[in-house]
Amino acid sequence: MGPTLRGVELDRAIKRFGPAQVGSIFLAAKSGYKIIGLVDAFFGNVASVWHKEILYAIEHGCVVCGSSSTGALRAAELHAYGMHGIGLCYRLYRAGVITDDDEVAVLHGDASTNYVQLSEPLINARITLRKLRRNGFLTVNQEAEIVSRLKTLHFSNRTLSEYGRKLTTIFGPSEGDRIYRLLKAHYIDVKKKDARQLASDLLDSWSSCSNGGVFLRTSNWRHQFEERESELKPLQ
Repeated sequence: MGPTLRGVELDRAIKRFGPAQVGSIFLAAKSGYKIIGLVDAFFGNVASVWHKEILYAIEHGCVVCGSSSTGALRAAELHAYGMHGIGLCYRLYRAGVITDDDEVAVLHGDASTNYVQLSEPLINARITLRKLRRNGFLTVNQEAEIVSRLKTLHFSNRTLSEYGRKLTTIFGPSEGDRIYRLLKAHYIDVKKKDARQLASDLLDSWSSCSNGGVFLRTSNWRHQFEERESELKPLQ
């Protein structure tokens, strides 16, 4: 699961692994796991989870659920083929309210740091600012301006301290500090909330749902996953 649920205790019935990467869902299905939850995944320098390996797992009788981060993205993309989406991030992606993967992306440490999170996902700021606006602390124009400015930051630079500097630049010291204090005081970690819900839902009774033959064993699939299975990084 990685940074999203770092430090959160899960039920002992749940087997927990670090961020997924290419081959993780395929190996989980081949290892006999019948209920698979996807939250965090590597991307960029490490190949991320393929859509097709999720289809493979579903075709072979697995229930695959996603939330919060890459899990929410993949669930929104594959809900029509039997993947289950859980939580607000998933619903926003599926509805097309948000579309970019940088909305949930964060910078984090490696396994030696237990994947400590080093930046903040934009989706958390979006939801927090929306709450502040609805409660009368921000105007519609202020909310839109802040989100627009934070969107220009690279995901790795989205930290609360950087948000504070941006707010001062936009609104000046007094108003910028007021909004910054409100942002911190009312901050909503929607990704963690969604991941907690997924972890809870994994313990429910699920019925497997075949995707009706969508998975096709192509030559590309055989080359990437079957012929090179020994090269895939083991689940850990």
